[in-house]
Amino acid sequence: MFSRTVLLSALLATVTLAVPGCSEGVGEGDVVEEDADAEADEAEEAATEEEAPEFDPDKLPMTDVRLGEFPFFHLPEGYHTKPKNESTQALGQFAFWNGNDYIGANGRIYQGNIQAVDGKVFSSPELTLALEKQILGKGGVLIADGVVPSGARAAVLTREFTAEYNKGLCWPTEPVRTYVVRDARRHVWVHACTYGDIGGGWVIAEIPVEAQEQAALSAQALAERLEKGGEVRLGLTYKAGAEVADDADAQVAEVVRYMDRNPDAALTLRGSAGPGLSAGERGALGQARAQHVYNALTAAGVAGARLQVTTTSEQDVAGVSIAYAPADEGEP
Repeated sequence: MFSRTVLLSALLATVTLAVPGCSEGVGEGDVVEEDADAEADEAEEAATEEEAPEFDPDKLPMTDVRLGEFPFFHLPEGYHTKPKNESTQALGQFAFWNGNDYIGANGRIYQGNIQAVDGKVFSSPELTLALEKQILGKGGVLIADGVVPSGARAAVLTREFTAEYNKGLCWPTEPVRTYVVRDARRHVWVHACTYGDIGGGWVIAEIPVEAQEQAALSAQALAERLEKGGEVRLGLTYKAGAEVADDADAQVAEVVRYMDRNPDAALTLRGSAGPGLSAGERGALGQARAQHVYNALTAAGVAGARLQVTTTSEQDVAGVSIAYAPADEGEP
């Protein structure tokens, strides 16, 4: 199990010499470049020392794309990884740069060196855009893009670390892109980089998380929040792409209780889906989620005329929310 992400500085021993990463498989030799700026620029150091909010992957929108089999992503046409230049650890620890500091992630880890196939010219922009399109297309979020400050990487790129992950690392002076994909069961982290017009590397980590079920809102809480105006998000937990919540019974019971206590109330049930889907898919899934709640409420005795079913294109949250139904809307 994943025990919350923690700063890597608390997990890895720091050393005085920063050894740059290397990537295997370019021609017949290894690519190694010394870290030329071991002494960090004072302005850079000052910038990295500024207080920044602690990064929390649990605050990212939850994807509604079923990720498939590990490592979830593939290289675009024209690029490949030789078997000797990739590996998978059932349980490992990798340092992911989040734009402010490193985060140590424990879980299943894949790493690979990326090369162009014979006869093709390696293109960093082409590879970068292709990987980004694929990762964002599965609901991922880009959380860092740039060169890691030398002062920060000196504590992480130890000889031991770079030796263990030399297949997925690039030169330390090259930009690093970090993505996170979140669903109900895991966080998937991706470290991607290229080095010049020679090759690239990536590391993909699957970090299991404990199911975080949403607490059902009581009938009293629903009444109070509705009286304040706006929408109230119901306490429902969905697996990626699922139309039916894992824990709908308790929340449906509280909505029924609210409707019994407020016989004149009419509600709009608004369904939504997370990122990674097309607009049409998102609308269909949101509609299906709202319809399922509608069916559960009417089966429990709530008159259908008191309920509306609709959807929203918003992707920040996924589930079903309720609001007072406009007086001029009819039964769905």
